[in-house]
Amino acid sequence: ISKPNCVHQCDLIEIPYDEDEYTNLLNEDNEIFYYVLLVIDCASRYKDFVFLTSKSSLEVADAFRNIYENPNNHLIYPRLLQCDKGYEFMGSVTLLMGKHNVKIRRIKARFRHTSLAIVDRYAGLFTLRVFKNQYAIEFLLPTGERCRECERFARRIVDNMNDTPTRLIGMSPNSAIKLERVYSKPSTKYYHPIGADEPQLPKGTIVRFLLAP
Repeated sequence: ISKPNCVHQCDLIEIPYDEDEYTNLLNEDNEIFYYVLLVIDCASRYKDFVFLTSKSSLEVADAFRNIYENPNNHLIYPRLLQCDKGYEFMGSVTLLMGKHNVKIRRIKARFRHTSLAIVDRYAGLFTLRVFKNQYAIEFLLPTGERCRECERFARRIVDNMNDTPTRLIGMSPNSAIKLERVYSKPSTKYYHPIGADEPQLPKGTIVRFLLAP
């Protein structure tokens, strides 16, 4: 995958929250945020997110619309969207993507570690950096008080991620998303010839291999 905005991966992660509704992260309508939708472009590694109050497919579809239809956002509707088989990516999300000719590939759980590795890495960094700042401030607050400003932290941290050069593509996602093609180094080091230099078996050779581990 070398063309930006061709293949995107997405996932939902849960936000730590309290039983007391007055200490939770709220939006302008005093609704509690429970989830975050994460979206990443596979070629450029450009990232974005939207806070959600539920896992309903209708709200997730609205979140995708806020990302892809924002003229100030570099992400647009891709050709292929990769996600897990959760119900939050069905229903309204399927209708929205079908309207814009976006094919959805739903990955089975046993293949997630390879097929959704890019968004899983993004989710790990998002959780570590955003909630770490939130917890650090809470340690300085009086007992019983909670910090629920992770939405502000998240925007600054994700913007920093998009400005930081990525090892495999050798440039920042903000720079890569503007290019026609982005070429990435292999994520795994091979100690034998691969590709055109790899030895080929004679035509007609019978081989046996595993379809899945």
